[in-house]
Amino acid sequence: MRFALASVLFLLSCPAAFAGAWLRERGAGFTSSTATVSQSRDLAQTTYLEFGVRDDLTLGAELGFDTAASGLQSGSASFFVRRPLVEQRRSNVWAYKLGMGVDWNGDLILPNIQAGISWGRGYRLSGIDGWMAIDTSVVWDVYKSEHLAKMDGTVGVNFTPRLTGMFQIFHSGSADADATYFAPSIVFRPLKSRPRIRLQVGAETLIGDPTSVTAKFSLWRNF
Repeated sequence: MRFALASVLFLLSCPAAFAGAWLRERGAGFTSSTATVSQSRDLAQTTYLEFGVRDDLTLGAELGFDTAASGLQSGSASFFVRRPLVEQRRSNVWAYKLGMGVDWNGDLILPNIQAGISWGRGYRLSGIDGWMAIDTSVVWDVYKSEHLAKMDGTVGVNFTPRLTGMFQIFHSGSADADATYFAPSIVFRPLKSRPRIRLQVGAETLIGDPTSVTAKFSLWRNF
């Protein structure tokens, strides 16, 4: 892959939602812990893990909990494998993901299966390194025979070795409804002596309803 070094190093520290086309190197891993809070005081917490079993095989897991302002609790858990879709010979990187999971809402438990395709590439513009990625996925509910389709787009800009800006669009749609969110954020390395730790601070806004803002705080660590 012909990326600028700074761009590659940052991509290797991104969770799948940001750079799903990239695979972890053998023996390399990544974790993130994210907390979000909405204006209506809905809370959510997500823990994410990736590990490179081989250079062409990455395993991952995600666990999330949501607590509505009313006190209703829900959550999800999923496990997946990611592999290259084609042999990677140029700057464009393609990968596919297969997984399974479960959602719960109170006493209701709904298993699902998942599949996705991702594309990404690095770029260099006016001396600044960055990357672009598009992640698509479909989640099928096993019991209800319903599906949820998602498409996420990301543009990242590495302003300095310690500061990165990200601009993301999240779109999801089902038979009943769809929604699109705009999510800007910054990612920075707070301690020069701890280059493997990064913090993300950002927000998500539902397009068409600028009053619905959710704040996001995340701790990233690769190992």
